[in-house]
Amino acid sequence: RHAHEGDWLYDGTNLKRRYTRMDGQPVSAPTMPFAAFQIRFSGSHDFTGIDNVRHRELHYQRVADGSQP
Repeated sequence: RHAHEGDWLYDGTNLKRRYTRMDGQPVSAPTMPFAAFQIRFSGSHDFTGIDNVRHRELHYQRVADGSQP
């Protein structure tokens, strides 16, 4: 389990994330600062993102600030 922070962007086709912190640490080069996902929603507060470039599937869940899923 990882805890990442960043900004979400939607360009009309892809859901993208610009990471600002990964596991509590600021992002530094050459760490992956962006990811683009094909998305599949499984509920109103979570979705699965498929990164077709890195061949990874990630589950995202929205949680309140300061809480854990």
